[in-house]
Amino acid sequence: MEIKAYKKKNGTTAYKFKAYVGKKNEKSQYAEKSGFKTKADARAALHNIQEEIDNPTPKSAMTFKELYDEWLLVYEKEVQNSTYYKTTRAFEKHVLPVLYSHHKICQRQNRATIF
Repeated sequence: MEIKAYKKKNGTTAYKFKAYVGKKNEKSQYAEKSGFKTKADARAALHNIQEEIDNPTPKSAMTFKELYDEWLLVYEKEVQNSTYYKTTRAFEKHVLPVLYSHHKICQRQNRATIF
């Protein structure tokens, strides 16, 4: 997790780092970031990544339907009526039934996760 300086093609100095974040599928995962103007900027970004690894944000208990309902209220105000109607019809006909049937399958298999 060392911050290194390097020269860009235009001759300016920039900073980069490569940090180990853990294993996924038995392969080591790294976070690589570059292009920071100052070493302090690179250090702050590295600190943010380390903080996220040490204290991951908890997953929400919100279901897709609840999220969809909240989003729909905002979406309705941003688009024309015809677009809103087409979108809601597509979701109600194609997306929500599939997710609802998947939710039922997960419940039957005694899974706690709701997609």
